[in-house]
Amino acid sequence: MIFDAGTEAAFSVRYGCLVRSAGLKDLTFHDLRHEATSRLAKLLPNPLDLKHVAGKHDLKSLDRYYQPVPEDISRQIEDAKRVLGMLAEDENPKE
Repeated sequence: MIFDAGTEAAFSVRYGCLVRSAGLKDLTFHDLRHEATSRLAKLLPNPLDLKHVAGKHDLKSLDRYYQPVPEDISRQIEDAKRVLGMLAEDENPKE
């Protein structure tokens, strides 16, 4: 655990107090987890890595937290093409 808040109930009470004192409404801990997982997914495009970092037991459970947008998928494809192009150049060096 990153922050030792004692029991789950104590954490829940403390979180609720912090949200209210910040003047926020309807911000659940789940909202924070969803946002964090979505941001991590942009840094960790491998779903197996994301699953482990996010503390999920299976890939299906990531569906709830991460829904990539088309721009994210396009970026990952372009990144993969770049890497594959570099690998192809390494295998066939120009003379």
